[in-house]
Amino acid sequence: MPTKKVLYAKEQDQIIRSLIQILDLPNTSSRIRYNMDRDNVLINRIMSLVPSIRLYFASSSISGISEPHKLDRPYLSIIKYLLKDYYSIISKNIKYRLPDGKRVYTTQYFFSPKMI
Repeated sequence: MPTKKVLYAKEQDQIIRSLIQILDLPNTSSRIRYNMDRDNVLINRIMSLVPSIRLYFASSSISGISEPHKLDRPYLSIIKYLLKDYYSIISKNIKYRLPDGKRVYTTQYFFSPKMI
């Protein structure tokens, strides 16, 4: 029996392209987790892909979909899993200055396209 990767290659590609557009990766090469955690529109747009991801991907290996209650950031798990073949994702712990002058410790994610 063919795998979902073979059966639904076009659909998977479309979902990945949607995620790339949601994250605006063609124009932005990095994201700060502190900002992503507070961007409900971004989180809702990513989580709205979950029904399609379940249908077209082997979702049991995506913790953000199979066990979202066990994760603080299921959307981040989805991002990392879907983009791992297309982008190198490097994380760096940083001190991030808020507009009010306070600093918080958070993570910055750098996305660099892989040559395919």
